This record gives sequence, C-alpha cells and structure tokens, in this order.
Amino acid sequence: MVATMNSKKKRSAVALSVDAVGFKKAEIPRGYAGPWKVRWTEWVTIDGQRTQQCRSLQVSDNGARDELVAKIRRALESGSVFEPEARAIVRVGSFDAGARGWLALQKTRCKPKSIKAYKECMKRWFGALRSVLDLKESEPVPCDKMTRETFSKAVAAIQATHDESTVYHTARAGLVAWVWTADDPKAYPGTVTPPRDRGAILPKRPQPHAPNPPTLPECDAALRRVQGEHYRDTAAIMRTLGLRIEQSTQIHGVDFELVDDDGWVMAIRKGKGSELVGRKVPVPDWLVEHLGPRIAASKGGPLFPSRAKSKSKYMQPTAAPMHAAWAAATKAGKVAKEKWHPEGRSIARPDHAFRGALQTHLTRCAVRAEVIKALVGHHGGDTQTGHYVPHSAFGEAMREASNLILPITWEEPTPTPEKPALRLVG
Repeated sequence: MVATMNSKKKRSAVALSVDAVGFKKAEIPRGYAGPWKVRWTEWVTIDGQRTQQCRSLQVSDNGARDELVAKIRRALESGSVFEPEARAIVRVGSFDAGARGWLALQKTRCKPKSIKAYKECMKRWFGALRSVLDLKESEPVPCDKMTRETFSKAVAAIQATHDESTVYHTARAGLVAWVWTADDPKAYPGTVTPPRDRGAILPKRPQPHAPNPPTLPECDAALRRVQGEHYRDTAAIMRTLGLRIEQSTQIHGVDFELVDDDGWVMAIRKGKGSELVGRKVPVPDWLVEHLGPRIAASKGGPLFPSRAKSKSKYMQPTAAPMHAAWAAATKAGKVAKEKWHPEGRSIARPDHAFRGALQTHLTRCAVRAEVIKALVGHHGGDTQTGHYVPHSAFGEAMREASNLILPITWEEPTPTPEKPALRLVG
C-alpha cells in the first residue's frame, strides 16, 4: 500500500512521484519520516524500439528521498536513463528488541502485576505477528515489516481465539511498543512510522461490566459495622446525600441552614468543578437530628476535625474503615461482595458504593436524571434545566427527591422466624 505525496511537476514532462509506504494519501501522518518509495517513468531502447519503462526505488528517510529525486530529475530532464548506484546494505532493526526496550522501561514505572500482564500481551502479540509474517519462532520480526496492514492482520489473528478484552489490551500494548520503537530510529532503523490516528487501527474497546450497586438497607448493614464515630457519621452523610468522601470530611457546622418552610439545606465546600463549589443541597430532618450534637460541638467549625499533630484541619479522608465495614457485612451474609467491589476492578471503591446506592435508589423512585445529578454533584444537565426551569421549581424537585431517601436503620433488624410448613393430613 502506497500513498502519493508529491505529484508531477507541470514545468517538465518528467513522470515522477514520491509515495509513503503503508499509508493512503489522506492518512500520511504529520512528521512522517519514511520509508519512501520513489517511482518514475523513463524512455529506453529495447531491441531497437523506443518504449517506456516504469521503475521504482525505496529509501529509508527524507534526506535519501530528496537526494534520489534530484538525481532522477537531472537524468530524465537531460534525456538519459537514470542508473542507480549500487545499494549499500541497509541494516533493519529488530522489532523484538524494540519491544524488549519498551518493556524494560515499564519495569521502572509499573507494579509487578502490570509487568506480568504486559509480558503476556507481548508474547501473544509476537506470536500473532510471526504467524502473519510466516516467521519461525526463533526469527526476529524486522522493523520494516511492522506496517498498518501487518498490524490489522495480527489483530484479526488474535480475535479468532480470544475475547474482545484480551484482543484490545494486546493490540494496545503492541501499538505502544511500535510507537516507542519508532521514536528511536537510530537504535531501530527501518521502523515504519505508526498511524497518527491510533483509534482507527485499535479494535473496539470493551465496555466494562456495569456494577450492581447495593440497596440502602445493605448500606445500613455496612454502616452499623464502621468502626469509629467520625467515620460512621461520615459514611452516613455519604449514604444520605451522595457526597464524595473528601466532601463529607470538609463539612462545617455553619454549612447547615434552616430555610423557612423548606427544611434544612447544606452548602458544599468542595467539588470537582468551580460551579459545583458552594451549591446547596437539601438535607433530611432525621439526618440533621442525628448530627445535631456534632454540629453543636463544632461551633461552626469542621464537623470532623483532624488530630492535634496533623497539618490539615480536617480528618483524613481514608476509605479503609469503610472497606473493613463492607467486608464485615459481606462476611455476615448481609451484602454480596460484587456490589461494593465490582468484578473486573483491581481496586475496590467502598466509599463510592454509598454514592451509587443513593443514585440507584432515586432512579428506581422515578426521579429525573438532572435532579439526581444536582443532588450528588455531577457535571451535566441540559438546556431546559439551565435556562428555562425556575430555580425555585428545581429546588422543589430536589427537596421532593430528598424526601424519598429512606432513614438509616441503626439497629440490626430482628430476623423473622420462619413459619412451619403446613402439612395436609388426609
């Protein structure tokens, strides 16, 4: 596959073109440095007859390309035949060596578990490359054979025997190794420049399995097992208001405000965007009643102050106590582990389980998506919400949604005894 980069010059009758190897015309990446194929047509005399002959030569870089084009033009414009000099042996690097160099770099950056996964991807990738290029297992893959066409064929070979997740991560690792190798042409000469649009050659990224968040009663089972009053009340706020752990630990007593006829609201001090800082969310009366002693003791300051020796004025926002509480609830048979530690995730997010539970509960209660986003502090919304819905009406919708949140059950429910099965006597 070649793509013409420079067409014929109108000022002369010389038919000459310079093509980028491995790319269509519209796909030549910016900064492409080779290899190039130079094509030209010249008149030669064969058996006494004048005829045209098409010829071509391939060069590795821009300098060799410009020099070759200039020599061919001078020869053809003078009416003679271009006779190329004897080619020097061009050393072509090993793509295997480039991949090993990239893997060695990852060992200084990644954890052993990630390095093990990369090694498996590389083994799978080079097995597919050798199969496509018909190379023996002991033969290295030449750098100049690593083209877009070869890449696509290797991906197709892996797709025939593996699932889409394995295919994607293997192809991605192979592409990153290709890019890293191409960045060092002196160490790995002959490497074809990879496509600029990486997404065009990578297979479709698999969608992660959607987790099934816990219910609010399951959250309560974990809440009852959180060690430490500070962390237990922090988790209670997250479960009821859908806040992130950093937001919950930075609440001040002065942030709570009783609005006439509307109930309690609370100002948010921290958010993921400047427009989310300072927003006010409705707070159920039962949560304010539970936090009442803590609010009074704070005297307007932080509800969860740090220890005396800490430089921060807030309690450290760690999820470790919540992780232990969820694990204890799972061990007691109150909640399945995949609800707070979804499959496919190497790191559990027990604090976000409370947030996900609230959003799922409100969705099941038919609360509009934009209202849920406003409550939990997600970016988004639509034109109708931002420009046409009155602020008072939207606040009423948020208050109605807040009233749908179930109160926390602090006491362990008494198990209902099973009724004996009825026996039919006859």
